[in-house]
Amino acid sequence: PIMAPASGTIADAFDGATEMPVGDMSGILNPFGNYLIIEVAPKEFLFLCHLQPKSLKVKKGDLVTQGQELALVGNSGHTAEPHLHIHLQDNKDLSFGEGIPLYFYHYTADGKYTERGMPTGGINEKGVFKGQNIRNETH
Repeated sequence: PIMAPASGTIADAFDGATEMPVGDMSGILNPFGNYLIIEVAPKEFLFLCHLQPKSLKVKKGDLVTQGQELALVGNSGHTAEPHLHIHLQDNKDLSFGEGIPLYFYHYTADGKYTERGMPTGGINEKGVFKGQNIRNETH
């Protein structure tokens, strides 16, 4: 399950993408797959992407509270394996936005506890996507 990382209003939602087979990167025409965009503050939009089809529990315009269950992790869109893509930007435009730093609190990343930080990820020197395994430690 994906829990709301912050309270806000659902600015946009999409639940029309299919689940991709693991390893299949052909979802390039819909890179985000199924997604939710939460306006968490004025001009601050939190994107939650690659959600499992038909798992969204909220819709555009709904108010959500931190910790509320929103959807399930999936493998929709341009992705090779099930995971949650999360980022924060200054507008809800899917194709363009200025990134805003997104801090995580009380989490373990690859076995190391962090009180406040930004998990790392991206493409490594071999051109392979690499991200950390993150676990919430506040529950």
